Amino acid sequence: MAVPNQSGHIYLVTNRHGQHRLITVARLAISGEMYGIITTLLAGRGSLLTPIAAPIAYIPVKMVNSPTFGRVSADNPNYELYRQHLRRTTEEPFALFLPG
Repeated sequence: MAVPNQSGHIYLVTNRHGQHRLITVARLAISGEMYGIITTLLAGRGSLLTPIAAPIAYIPVKMVNSPTFGRVSADNPNYELYRQHLRRTTEEPFALFLPG
C-alpha cells in the first residue's frame, strides 16, 4: 500500500503467485467511500490472460443495511445501490476510461 501526499490517491497492490493487481482509489471522502479503478488480468480460454481495468468502489459496511459480499447479480437486493456507487466512479472524475 502507498499513500503519497502528492497524488491524493491510495495505491493497493497485491501479488499472489506472481499475479499482480493494482487498485488506485481516491482518498476517503467524509462519508468513508473510496472510488477508483482496479487493473488486473482477465482469464480467458486456456492460458489466455488479457489486461483489464474496471471501476471499483469501497463503501463502509455501515452504509448498507444488509451487505452482500462476492459476486452480486441483478436479482440481489443491493444490486442497484452497488451499481450507483460504481457509476459514481466513472461519472465523477474519480477515474477516466478513454473510448475505444
